[in-house]
Amino acid sequence: NLYKKINNKKMNNDKEIKEKQEFLRIHILENGYDADEFMEYLETLKGEKGLKIENWSKNDLIRAVQQFTQMNPRRDNIQINSNNQNHIEVNDRNEIDELQKDIINKLNDKEFLQCKLSEKNGISDEYDLYIKISEPKVIEGNFFSKSYVSYLVETEPLGYQVRRRFSDFIWLHDILKSIYINVIVPPLFKKNNYLYALKDYQIAKRIRTLNKFMEEISRHPLLRNSQMFYDFISMKDDQDFTRKKDEYSKIIVPTKAEDIKTLTGEINISFNFDKEQYAEKVKNLSESNEEIMKRLIKEYKYLNVQLQNVITKIKKISTIWVELYNTSNKYSEGEIITGVYNNFSKFMNDWTKLYETQINLINENIREYYRYIRNEYHSIREYFALYETNKNSFKKISFKLNETKERLFEEKKIDEWGLDKEDLQNKLLLFRDKELSMEKMLPEETKKVKDKKKMFGSYCNSLIDEYKHINNLNAMRHKENVLKFIKEMSNAIIGFHVNLNEMVGNLDALKENA
Repeated sequence: NLYKKINNKKMNNDKEIKEKQEFLRIHILENGYDADEFMEYLETLKGEKGLKIENWSKNDLIRAVQQFTQMNPRRDNIQINSNNQNHIEVNDRNEIDELQKDIINKLNDKEFLQCKLSEKNGISDEYDLYIKISEPKVIEGNFFSKSYVSYLVETEPLGYQVRRRFSDFIWLHDILKSIYINVIVPPLFKKNNYLYALKDYQIAKRIRTLNKFMEEISRHPLLRNSQMFYDFISMKDDQDFTRKKDEYSKIIVPTKAEDIKTLTGEINISFNFDKEQYAEKVKNLSESNEEIMKRLIKEYKYLNVQLQNVITKIKKISTIWVELYNTSNKYSEGEIITGVYNNFSKFMNDWTKLYETQINLINENIREYYRYIRNEYHSIREYFALYETNKNSFKKISFKLNETKERLFEEKKIDEWGLDKEDLQNKLLLFRDKELSMEKMLPEETKKVKDKKKMFGSYCNSLIDEYKHINNLNAMRHKENVLKFIKEMSNAIIGFHVNLNEMVGNLDALKENA
């Protein structure tokens, strides 16, 4: 048993060294980099130990190669083939340095796969869309149907005007989420079935939510290009739109990376340990921020209650000043002191309006805004669940396949390897070369594992790309939202300040008169 363990350990070490040597051969030698320069670079990182491949883990070696290739361009003339379409010939060392970083990265650590090109709709990428949801209209039900609210959807600069009910918006959200599996679709809260009759304030709140939902879809480069989104904002006839919805609902959800739709017709399927770690951080951050946002919204709700209590108290004081003004005016009409009482009454009213403005701004610019951001983090977590499912599925069948191949190779049952006739004629070669055997055996099962690996890789990269897209949007959204809050709050304070100055003037007049 001890001999067997030692022998297995040696075989694993030899296998790992071969994998690292093959990696270096492909990424250093075949890509035209100088091997001596690369060895010198490894020596600068780890001293003499860096010259022995056994002292490098595979992940560390990958990072070292990526860093070296970015700093040291190839010596010979190379041809960069991006998706077999764009060819860039490089004849000089200086020209390589001028290549865009994304191309260099694509060469070094990205693997792209041909997939479905996203359909183009009637929306040009050259201009921004402005979608407005307004004019709620109650449609009375009959014996066979319930009453519902329809909303006007206006799209500029295209000039489209259609009416949609809330269930249509939910349909749009759900169909985009199911078809564009590589996208974090903007959140939309679900319909509350217990609301038999929406009140005005609930409808107003729903309109704000729908406006936000449509705004974020129109900002997403892939979703805004989807035909279902275009039909949603453009089709006037309800029956035609219903038929379209039925057609879209029959579309098969992508189960392979090749079936995923993108703007470029290719998708990044490469992944490594660093990307998995990054994805895990995204999950942890989304969970933490969702909880923090929940507490933030709750505290602002309490603040609103406290401000409302203050408003009630101020209004009571204001009525007392009014009473004092009326009494004084009754017995000493025209006295300056009476005007001061009137001023105090106005001052308290303006103070009330200032707090009411604060409450409105908190509700619209903080509570509702951060409720949306919180829901967005929830959408990230939902997407991460899909990522986790694909990762676990890939690793599970990959491990099982490797176990099966190891067993088949040890038992030398070549008839169970699933080889074609040509490979079966090379039995002796296959029995001697385990790596070649593992590659050749069980081709159908191997293809399934490779498909799972591509799918997991596409989810991993899409999660990272979508999270970065949301972060970039948030930087812009936070700025817009905070500036709006400050502007409206400043206007309210300016009005309050004017009233205070008027009150000070009256007090000065009262003093002079005394």
